[in-house]
Amino acid sequence: MKTVISVLTAHFFVLSAFIWLASPACADSGSDYKAGSDFAKQVQGNGLNSLKNFSGEQNLPGYTDNPDQTKYYGGVTASGDSSLKSDSALEFSQGDTGKTITESFTNRPPDQISQDAPFIQAAKDTESRADSIVGDTGQSCT
Repeated sequence: MKTVISVLTAHFFVLSAFIWLASPACADSGSDYKAGSDFAKQVQGNGLNSLKNFSGEQNLPGYTDNPDQTKYYGGVTASGDSSLKSDSALEFSQGDTGKTITESFTNRPPDQISQDAPFIQAAKDTESRADSIVGDTGQSCT
């Protein structure tokens, strides 16, 4: 019986110490909650108001309600590509970007492949032992 009482007494002291050490954290939780609640009340609805009062002209550089590219869109039931292909081909052939791309392909030096490259050596090794790979599995060629 003495061991039960001593175990219960030990549990009581451990629990009391835990409550005593945790009480300062609990005391601040009420004020922290109030501060968070007050902040939430201050900003409540700001996100929705930002969306309602959004102006593309004020927030996005170069924004217009009717950009030049709308001429390419004919609606969801439209067929064909309107003039998108011809305009893009014209811009590629006459614009600075298209000219730069074309020049980079035509003036680029060819890639030099070394005969000592590992993939070349592996291909030559495979070629040299092709008969052992295939063996006598196929029809004879004459």
